[in-house]
Amino acid sequence: MNCNESDSVLVIHPGGLGDVLLSLQAIASLRNRHPTDQIVLLAGSDVGSLLQACGVVDRTLTTESDDLASLMSGSEQLSSALRELLRRCKRVVGWLKDHDGSVRATLQRLGIPWIVLETPVPQRGVHQSKRFLDVLTEERCGHAQSAHLVIPETLSQDGAAVLRTMGIQKGQDFVVCHPGSGSVHKCVRPETMVEVIRKFRQNGVMPILVGGPADELAVERVRDLGVRDVPVIQRQCLPTIAGILAQARLFVGHDSGLTHLAGALQIPTVAIFGPTDSRQWAPQGDHVSVVTGPPCSCQGWACVRACEAKPCLSIAVEDILAASISLLSRYRMVTKS
Repeated sequence: MNCNESDSVLVIHPGGLGDVLLSLQAIASLRNRHPTDQIVLLAGSDVGSLLQACGVVDRTLTTESDDLASLMSGSEQLSSALRELLRRCKRVVGWLKDHDGSVRATLQRLGIPWIVLETPVPQRGVHQSKRFLDVLTEERCGHAQSAHLVIPETLSQDGAAVLRTMGIQKGQDFVVCHPGSGSVHKCVRPETMVEVIRKFRQNGVMPILVGGPADELAVERVRDLGVRDVPVIQRQCLPTIAGILAQARLFVGHDSGLTHLAGALQIPTVAIFGPTDSRQWAPQGDHVSVVTGPPCSCQGWACVRACEAKPCLSIAVEDILAASISLLSRYRMVTKS
């Protein structure tokens, strides 16, 4: 069946990179249940283009366009692209809040028979990827499906091209360090990351820094502490960053979208956690090693923001290095396919 003629499943996910990647198992479950349907993702353009390139979804609409806003404004305001899609749509899964029921009402007026609109509320002790699956209720397919990403050769080539401009040739070993996060309250002190970088160098491992759109200050703080000659990857689109990460021997980062991306790419990943619960939020898999400080005693995020000492992020450089060395020795060769 031609993809343009098939029924569609629309998945709406306006969350950030990490949240979208946590829903990969649920999206795979939908794919498994409806293998002949076109899976369409309405999300941020960067993560949407990445998931489409990796074959996770067939088509994307972007939250940067007026598609989501038009859906929330009523059936008369729908964009032409969204109206045409919904004409063939049998199922809509929206991981978003619909407080007044207006989105559901619009979808019902369009005759869509199966609608789920719910934000997965975090539940203590339950990994958030399962909470995305739980929202699907009867649409679940028993066991969770794979949450791994396999990037196409074109993205690998894009990543290799960027690396060559930094003097890193194909097949050359390097580790990626990400000093930032969506919140500074999730990050170890810059001095800790600098010392990790220095130790990598002393052990003959080439480190590079990577930064997302909001990480420029975090990257500069690390570089200003004496490692200004470390190569930096910044201002690259997400698919290209994925192409770079997929060629790394190791990734070291905090509770962030890029850490989830490394985990989804099956790159050996050291995930540094502090105030957030790694049992709920960390990437999953044997290739992921979580490093934490003492348990966080803050009650709520306001308390986390007010906490200056942040003992939960008092993580020894030696602990990060030990986790790194263990992964590097266990995964001597990373499969790139």
